[in-house]
Amino acid sequence: MNKCINCFGLKEYGEAYPNFLLKEIEKGNNTVRKCAIQSLIHFLMKNHYMAKTEDLMKRLVSQFSEGKTYQCRIAFLQVYEQFTQNFSRQFFKNYNLNEAVLSLASDKVFEVRKKFVENALNVRKMLEADDKASLAKLESALLKNVTDKNKVISETAKQTLKDIKLLTKLFFDGCNSEDSQRQKNEEKLCTKEKEVSLFDF
Repeated sequence: MNKCINCFGLKEYGEAYPNFLLKEIEKGNNTVRKCAIQSLIHFLMKNHYMAKTEDLMKRLVSQFSEGKTYQCRIAFLQVYEQFTQNFSRQFFKNYNLNEAVLSLASDKVFEVRKKFVENALNVRKMLEADDKASLAKLESALLKNVTDKNKVISETAKQTLKDIKLLTKLFFDGCNSEDSQRQKNEEKLCTKEKEVSLFDF
C-alpha cells in the first residue's frame, strides 16, 4: 500500500482503488473483507483530499449500513469495529458512524443484531461522556436485546451491559489520551490538503 501511494499521486490513485476496496468489502469472504477494510483504513489515513474522504464515508454508510442485504449490514459492523481501532471520536461524529451503527441494533435479521451486541462495547468507547442522547440509545438498544428470543444475543447483551458498567475512569482517561492523538493526526491531513492546494494546478 505504501509503495503504491509513493508511486502514484493520491489524487489519481484515489479514483479507482477505493471503489475496488468497497467492492471487496461487499463481495469478499471474511478474510478478504478484513484485508480490504484495513487497506481502506490505510488509504483514509494517508489521503489528504478531504472531499474524497467525505465522499467515501457517505458511500460507505449508505451502501452498507442501509444495505438491502443483511450481509452488507454485517459488513458495516465489521468496518465500524476496525475503524474504532484507528480513528477518533470526532471522525465518527463527522461521518455519523455512531448513528448508523445504533440503527442496526433492532435489525430484523438476528445475525445483524448478534454482530451489533458483540460490537456494542466498541460503540460505547466511541461515545463522548456528554453525548447523553447516543448513550441513552445504546443502553436502550442493549436492554431491548436482553429480551431477544435468540439466547446468544440475549446473553451477549447482558454481558456487554455488565462490561460497560465495569469500565473505569482510568480506562476512559486512557481512551481520551489515545483519541486526542488520533484527532491530531487527522487534523494534520486537513493542514496538508491546504498546503497541497496551493500548488495544485
